[in-house]
Amino acid sequence: GSLGPGGAEQQAVRLARWLRDAQGARVRMAGFSPNQGLLDDADARSLGGDVLADATPQTRADVLKTSLALWKYFRATQPDVVVPFTYLPNVLCGVAARTAGVGACFWNQRDAGLHRFNGPLGRALERIAVGRAAHFLAVSDGARDWLTSVLGVLPGRVSVIPNPVLRREARDGAASWRVRLKISDDCLVVTMLANLGQNKDFATLLAAW
Repeated sequence: GSLGPGGAEQQAVRLARWLRDAQGARVRMAGFSPNQGLLDDADARSLGGDVLADATPQTRADVLKTSLALWKYFRATQPDVVVPFTYLPNVLCGVAARTAGVGACFWNQRDAGLHRFNGPLGRALERIAVGRAAHFLAVSDGARDWLTSVLGVLPGRVSVIPNPVLRREARDGAASWRVRLKISDDCLVVTMLANLGQNKDFATLLAAW
């Protein structure tokens, strides 16, 4: 999708670094809209950051234009493996990869079906991409269930790979944060790690609480 600092995008950078550093792979990242902070540090920029569109495609014309740009990009770079992140890249990469000479293109499901195409063109592209996928990756059991129940993917073709959690040294201790947020010592604090947005369903967390 984009090259902004979202959760899926951050995981894409982590995967790219691991493939490069631990596996010795040559890795190149690309997105459908300009860099919005994801590749700000020098190490991340070394992974690429090719931009294939002026913005994330919204209209039918945008989708077709981006699909053509993606096909040309694959023809020029000839990747052995493509691992998209999020629904739109899954569909467009899946459609373009085979005829562009890509060795294998995975479907990488990062949620339970957000931003799915509704129109006939989009659903037709989706069916093509599903049919051409080398294998299906799911970030959770819920994502796997969506693939099998909605897209009809056979369970044996789906591998569930949860997001890695990277431990980092805390910059500030609990006491410092309580002072900063003006929270008393006897107040229980519950946190949820996610961007602020409707799709993250903070309402369920609050209701359960």
